[in-house]
Amino acid sequence: MFRKSLVFILALIFMFSILIEPAEASSVPIKVFEQPVTAGAVHKEYRWKTADGPVEIHVLEVDLNNPYIVLDVIPGAGKITKRLNVSAMASNAGAVAAVNGDFF
Repeated sequence: MFRKSLVFILALIFMFSILIEPAEASSVPIKVFEQPVTAGAVHKEYRWKTADGPVEIHVLEVDLNNPYIVLDVIPGAGKITKRLNVSAMASNAGAVAAVNGDFF
């Protein structure tokens, strides 16, 4: 009797372990996209499967040794206290690429 119960319980555990499969989390992000923006700047996109869900990571890799690369701050509408979205600020400043460095 004990042996039959043990076999039954082990069979149930095995069945549930197959049905309830944990999400596969990868240990490192996987690069899915890479495109040059301009000389000295490359846009890269990575996907990372975590236990909490998928993560999409965008990277702007910049060669700071390139003499044509200039890093600068672009205030919204030309003033620190004015609000403007990142693409509009980049367009107004004539920037090739922009990164939102805000924290809220």
